[in-house]
Amino acid sequence: MVFAWIPLLTDKLVFENCKEELENEGKGWEKITDKEKITAGDVLLKLNLELKNLQILTLYKKKHCENDIRGSPEYYWNFVFVDNDWKVVYVLFASKKGDIEILDEKDIMALANISYKKNNYDHVNGIIEINLMYLKANDNKRKFEKVMTEVYVCVRDLYHQHTHHDESHELLLCVVNEENEEKNISKILDQYRKKIIKYHKTIKEGIENHPDEKILLNDILLAKGEMRYAMRLIELTNQSVHLKEQFQHSYESFKDFEAHIGKIYEGGRADEMKRLTFVIFILTFLMVIFNIVMSPPQTQPILLGMYFVLVLVVVVIYLYAQRSHGFVKK
Repeated sequence: MVFAWIPLLTDKLVFENCKEELENEGKGWEKITDKEKITAGDVLLKLNLELKNLQILTLYKKKHCENDIRGSPEYYWNFVFVDNDWKVVYVLFASKKGDIEILDEKDIMALANISYKKNNYDHVNGIIEINLMYLKANDNKRKFEKVMTEVYVCVRDLYHQHTHHDESHELLLCVVNEENEEKNISKILDQYRKKIIKYHKTIKEGIENHPDEKILLNDILLAKGEMRYAMRLIELTNQSVHLKEQFQHSYESFKDFEAHIGKIYEGGRADEMKRLTFVIFILTFLMVIFNIVMSPPQTQPILLGMYFVLVLVVVVIYLYAQRSHGFVKK
């Protein structure tokens, strides 16, 4: 049995969003047929695994990945069993060469039961309990932890999608397994503390190496989002206010980074504007001299007056640009 935290999993609306994930064809999930459902139940019974209320659960499957070995493809499938409230009750992993509809007990890799913890106000607080009911060749602790993490990710992605993350930036929370709920929450918060250090290091290195402004600001957006999640966990699980202050201070620190980076790049843009304005001024001045020299003598006084006004306008624009941006130091 392990525990994990799914940010924002706090109300009925989020559970109903699971329906959209499962029934949207573009997400890769497919509702299984009655035949498959009966077959799955029979196969699990052969493994002495009887699922409660199977007849009222809805099953969905998704091809997780494919392993093509010497022209003999093996498909890895995720199954989720969902109740009428759109809560994932069971997660089943299976591998199969060929047609998934013909399941056999040897195809079952893992089965886990999911339950949802509540706070003192009887509200779901985002912490889920994962109870491993079956694991094929369960003789390896590392394999156990890997499977439990995969179960967590499978469930999490149905309820919580990072709108500002992609997989390459994700700092995945690990499942925890302590003797009581308070220690489990503490372990999860410890992971967020490590994220504080990681993001500070990443952002500082980014500032020193002067990468693209968008990359730096995106890293800060990720960091601020993680701090919000940590503070939300503290609120939902009725933790100490002083504990929340630590993450609030980190959130403010990331905001300061954001302002600092804005000034750095604003200064750079100001310098570019001044250089561009200066180049325009020089080119305009040279054009004035050239046109005056090449014009007939009788028109030179008129042209000189016109170009004097033009040069004056350019000078005013140049001085205004310096005054507007000169206060920003790179």
